[in-house]
Amino acid sequence: MKYLLTTTLLLITLAVNAQKEQKFHRITDTTDAYTISVPEGWRYLTKPERGSFEAWRPVSTDKPDIGMEVATLAILNFDHSLSELIRHEISYIKKDLKAEILDSATVNLNGRQAFVMFSRYVDAEDSSRWQSTIVLHQFKNQSFIFEGTAPDNAGSAYMFSIFKFMGISIVPTNP
Repeated sequence: MKYLLTTTLLLITLAVNAQKEQKFHRITDTTDAYTISVPEGWRYLTKPERGSFEAWRPVSTDKPDIGMEVATLAILNFDHSLSELIRHEISYIKKDLKAEILDSATVNLNGRQAFVMFSRYVDAEDSSRWQSTIVLHQFKNQSFIFEGTAPDNAGSAYMFSIFKFMGISIVPTNP
């Protein structure tokens, strides 16, 4: 138990320090009318299809279009409550991905609610282990479903906080 607490405190310290050191810049999507913070040095689709966005940290300068840490945003017309969206997403995570939900919370962002969930799962095709951060928002009749995924290893432990920051940074420009 002592080692579990020590390991947890170490991972939290690393996550906080990584977020403090990481610089972000704002991306504005004028088609879907929102902004999102993206870490400096990350690549992103500059002309995303309507209703989607993708950003990734390149694995190397030799391979700038390949990333292991990937963030996606889907925007759907889902005219239901946030709790219905949460139920739908949790069902998908548990049934389809067979993910283990590590933690979740509803947060208040300047009068708007968002749902944040952290999970782990094993890829069915190649048995690789992944971590996932999902942030759900609703603005008017649109649902914003943000997901950040990274390999589930000690080197990517800080990604939970990076992805959480990205997900809660989504703001409609036409509220």
